[in-house]
Amino acid sequence: MKDKKSDSLSSAAIKTGLGNLLSRLSGLFRDILFAACFGVDGAISNFFVALTIPNLSRRIFGEGALTAAFIPLLSEKFDDKEDSWKFISIVLSIIDCFKVIFKE
Repeated sequence: MKDKKSDSLSSAAIKTGLGNLLSRLSGLFRDILFAACFGVDGAISNFFVALTIPNLSRRIFGEGALTAAFIPLLSEKFDDKEDSWKFISIVLSIIDCFKVIFKE
């Protein structure tokens, strides 16, 4: 007799697998549409390069690397309000510089 926890785990694994499969199939469909619209010459390469730069900065800053480093450092400086605002200002200035460089 199966318990409820194992049913929940297996159904979650199946849902995750199906979601991954749908994501891969939609990515294949997207690539087929890109090839049909742009062809296989330099235009599609330029398009992918133009998408890569903002996505790279999003991955670096938005999805964990900055957050994993920023939150612990900010919590250390949180006792002194002036010091914490100075730290936040420096980090935001650096991010703003990257936006100017990458024209995001």
